[in-house]
Amino acid sequence: ETGVDGVLEWVLQLREALTIPVSLAAIGIDDRVTDRIGELAVSDPSAATNPIVFSPEEYRKIFLEALGQ
Repeated sequence: ETGVDGVLEWVLQLREALTIPVSLAAIGIDDRVTDRIGELAVSDPSAATNPIVFSPEEYRKIFLEALGQ
């Protein structure tokens, strides 16, 4: 395949070859820490340079997506 689909397929094959987990849940991280992650992300100094301001709840949702939930 070529284009975006080809690149995506290559990345997925590389991830599999390197045995990189598909989610944070796959490495044993669970949703018990989501509220704390949201709070920490908002107060992280690097958040100030983000062009989009996120609330703790928005960071929490992003984290849940990374967990695969």
